[in-house]
Amino acid sequence: MEKLAFVFCLACLGLHGQSQAVIEVDASRVEHAIPRTIYGSFLEPIGHSIYGGLWAQLLENPSLEENMWSAGRIVQMLAVRPALAESSSIGLPLPWQPLEASQGARYEPRRGDAPNSDRALLIMALPDKETGIRQEVYLPVHRVLRYTGSLYAKPVSGGQEVYVSLRRRDRPSEVFATQKLQLAAAGWRRYEFSLELQRSALAPREAADFVVAT
Repeated sequence: MEKLAFVFCLACLGLHGQSQAVIEVDASRVEHAIPRTIYGSFLEPIGHSIYGGLWAQLLENPSLEENMWSAGRIVQMLAVRPALAESSSIGLPLPWQPLEASQGARYEPRRGDAPNSDRALLIMALPDKETGIRQEVYLPVHRVLRYTGSLYAKPVSGGQEVYVSLRRRDRPSEVFATQKLQLAAAGWRRYEFSLELQRSALAPREAADFVVAT
């Protein structure tokens, strides 16, 4: 039986633009005066305007913490995604789900042994099947197709490969992009990855699954 323990870093999955832009401001030149009738505006964290919107971090609870949500928030999450109820019964923190629910409880939260948070997650993989975790994400494919991130991982026994991927929501066999991470022999290490989608892979506002598996 292969076992792998890992925990995400807090900047796990973000956006990576295709080019860089440089803006120069010359305050001494006025091309168009701003009318006094134009007022300022502000932004509040309502809905997904910031988290799931402007913020580049695409994952919720990337460091696999427990007790992140109020009871009311959990009720809301379960109303939209009833399958999350099964996650907590097999040791996964919300809103993470198992890659294959039929594999049962192959996850074990561990405290006191993590490089960047209070908890790590042990994954006890099957020798001939993928075992992993996934989370629903909404990718801004209308403007960015390449996504970069990093995670911390430590091999325990068995194989030393981890696969990070983007897949069709609730269809693990449909893989859009994947990268293999070869783990070091022992100890926690930080690993970076980059995933790039084909332009026709996802429609705007279509959900996908971010997956870490071994």
